[in-house]
Amino acid sequence: MSKYLEHSKYLPKLNNERPNERNSIYKERFTSLHNLILVMFQGDKVVMPKESCWFGYYPDGATTPLLPPQQTKLYTEDWIGLKTLDAAGKVKFVGVPGEHLQMAHDDVVKHVVPYLQNNPTLAIVISLSSSMDKSFKRSAIFVTFTIFFFTPVSISVPFIHLHGINDQCSSVEARSFTQLLRNLSSSPGYCLEIGNGEKDSMYMPLMQQASIACEKVKQMKELSQGYNIVAQSQGNMVARGLIEFCDDAPPVLNYVSLGGPHAGISIIPKCPAGAEISEYMEHSKFLPKLNNERPNERNSTYKERFTSLLVFMGFTGFTDLVRSSWVSQASQTWSFEGDTIVVPRETCWFGFYPEGATAPLLPPQKTKLYTEDWIGLKTLDDAGKVKFVGVPGDHLEMAHDDVVKYVVPYLQNQLAFSS
Repeated sequence: MSKYLEHSKYLPKLNNERPNERNSIYKERFTSLHNLILVMFQGDKVVMPKESCWFGYYPDGATTPLLPPQQTKLYTEDWIGLKTLDAAGKVKFVGVPGEHLQMAHDDVVKHVVPYLQNNPTLAIVISLSSSMDKSFKRSAIFVTFTIFFFTPVSISVPFIHLHGINDQCSSVEARSFTQLLRNLSSSPGYCLEIGNGEKDSMYMPLMQQASIACEKVKQMKELSQGYNIVAQSQGNMVARGLIEFCDDAPPVLNYVSLGGPHAGISIIPKCPAGAEISEYMEHSKFLPKLNNERPNERNSTYKERFTSLLVFMGFTGFTDLVRSSWVSQASQTWSFEGDTIVVPRETCWFGFYPEGATAPLLPPQKTKLYTEDWIGLKTLDDAGKVKFVGVPGDHLEMAHDDVVKYVVPYLQNQLAFSS
């Protein structure tokens, strides 16, 4: 122990171990922490003893017995303030299964994430009101309420997640994706279910799905000041129904579309390609209305609402496979045969073929929907509010890094108001 104290340059100083060199500033700074979370890995073979992660160790110069942190001199003599923090309830000793740093996703969510979501403004209010002397109680109340009511406060904008066809909010995939977006953005998020989920996503008419979603959104107080949308595949049809058709609803700020068939698709099983556009316009009940395609029925309100978006992001994949089919450009029909290909994948960007043809493939900027600005896509694009993003991978199989790069930034906007 004497050689360690003499020759080790860092740890004895860090732990305030040298009796003649103890620095009260180190202790003061350490005890200023709001929370200290000490995670020990039960199967740790790198840090030995693993209890060192909790400040536990052996007695000086011995290898037995193993002392818990509360029985070490560092703790009992409070060299760095660990005892002070613990007495204040600010130390959490957490043990998790796994080897060194191999922490399960659920354990990260449970033990780490909550301490990255603290509210500095609230902490200031509590600190001011609790630190005042009792003789100044009335002044303390005044200061607290002054800060609370007149300080500009920013809160994270909530988001909703709309899953695709043949899925439901309770599925592992949907729950994991919603939770991932919550964790990465630190914003509140909700998977919005329609009906019973999986079955209704396939058989319920899209107009009815959009109507149900509209009523649900209006009933959610959390969304009353505005919200963002992240939608997957067919969920984008519901998302756009919310934006364009939903009356007296809170505003949608940012809209992230992942693999949405916005212009329909040209080929589905047992259906011919390039069907008559007149039949599609006459019989399809949802997509022509959503895209403002019928010349005599164009609704300026749909365009006005769509152009109110702050950002619209359309994603397509380089290899875009689907488990089941979408709204067809030829007719509003469905196929439930797995691994169907979305053709063309550029429909995720509103790109499509000329009317009644399968060639050439037009980029979104050359379609009539864009050039005649039926829903305001051109207006949004001219304002720099549309992001056309292509990512590698199968349908909806988006790499973690791409989620972080392209999706998360649009879920981190703030709502500012005077509290």
